[in-house]
Amino acid sequence: MKKAAGILFTDGKSILLLKRSPDSSEGGTWGVPGGGIKGHETTLQNAIRETKEEAGLAKIPGEQIGTHQCRNRTVEFTTYIYRVEKIFPVRVSKEHTSYEWVPLKNLSSKKLHPEFKKHLSEVLTLIRRKIRDFHEWSNLTTIL
Repeated sequence: MKKAAGILFTDGKSILLLKRSPDSSEGGTWGVPGGGIKGHETTLQNAIRETKEEAGLAKIPGEQIGTHQCRNRTVEFTTYIYRVEKIFPVRVSKEHTSYEWVPLKNLSSKKLHPEFKKHLSEVLTLIRRKIRDFHEWSNLTTIL
């Protein structure tokens, strides 16, 4: 089974999403930066490397507040959840066409990557437990 990982950034009001380029797998869908493990990387090393590459970041901002793992028939994906104080600009790689800090209330309007969408409610529930002081998380069941 392949392993992959990525980072979900949130300021408590929105989530950073990248739009996959049309020629990639699930092209045109939105998801978190991330990808497959290379060599002997840990999932965290992989998530950091992929996020820096795909989002054009010199360093990973914020504080890790949680982890979510899921798997399908071929891939085990680990999402590292980072809380940031404020949103930041991104320089997307050629693997993506754009980025957006999507407000929580607008998540359902995006064409999300199917695997990301499938597990999003679990991830948001985990975040809600970790970030109790952000009132935006209180109505998550009505968002999705």
